[in-house]
This record gives sequence, C-alpha cells and structure tokens, in this order.
Amino acid sequence: MTAPAWFSSSHDPKLGPARRQFTLRHFFALTTVCCVALVVYTQVKRISRPTEFLDAAQRGDLVSLRRLLNLGVDVSHKDGWSTTALMMASVNGHAECVRHLVENGADPNERSRFNATPLIRAAESGSLETVKFLIENGADPSLTDSEGMTAVDRARKIGRQDIVDCIER
Repeated sequence: MTAPAWFSSSHDPKLGPARRQFTLRHFFALTTVCCVALVVYTQVKRISRPTEFLDAAQRGDLVSLRRLLNLGVDVSHKDGWSTTALMMASVNGHAECVRHLVENGADPNERSRFNATPLIRAAESGSLETVKFLIENGADPSLTDSEGMTAVDRARKIGRQDIVDCIER
C-alpha cells in the first residue's frame, strides 16, 4: 500500500521525514477532533431526544413517539416536574398516544412531583376515551394527588358526570 500524494515526500526530497511527521501529527489531531465532535454530537442528541419525546406526547404526534421509542428513548422518562409522556398525552386527550405508550410499557399509575397520575390528568382534562383506556389497563382510581383529590374528584370539579360514572363502575 502506498501513501497518498499529500502524505508522501517523494516529490520533494528536501522535505523528507520531517514533512511526513508534521503531516502525520496533523492527521491524528484532526482525527481526534472529529472523534470528539462526534461523541459530543451523539451526547447532545441523546439529551434532546427525551425532551422531543415529551413534546411529541404533548402534541399528540404518534409518528414521532414511535420513531423515538424505536431509537431507544425510555418510555418512563420524566421531565424536571416528574411528568412522563403518558401524563402529557393523557392531559391533552391524545388517546392513541396513550394507548401506544401503555402498550410499550408506560406505567398508568406513575406519579408526578405533585402525585398526579395519568388517570387524574385525563379526568381533569375531560378525556373520557383516555380515562376508559387507562382504567382498562390497570390505572388505580383510588390514588390521590398532592391536594388529596382522586380522578373522580377532578372529574366532578369540571362537571363531567360521564367520567365519574366511568371511573366508579
């Protein structure tokens, strides 16, 4: 194997081994810088993916949720308030996203910093379809939030008797 033309000193005998050594040193430095940049970029993408995941759940973007789960984002990732993607989807009434998250291992009884659960968040937002799905998949209606209110209490507060009836069955 021969060295590339930019690496070889054969075209100018005055440069000799010193030129090769200088070029080789620069080559390794550039390779190191590129490797470090790649590692930093990878770490930044890892950090931003969970944020993107929570945002997708809040928007009801099922395609992005699927893509991010396939890329390895933790379905139970929490933000600074201990809010999960399932809670975000529940409070915004995105039933298909809720279904997908639960099917991929999200805990329907996970609590936020204020002890809210996905069921409490769905009930307070008035999403009957989401409430039904969460109850069918193991959400505990007896859990209370930091104010001592259950999902039934939250549904009553917004005047949604249909949700109250669904939970109390």
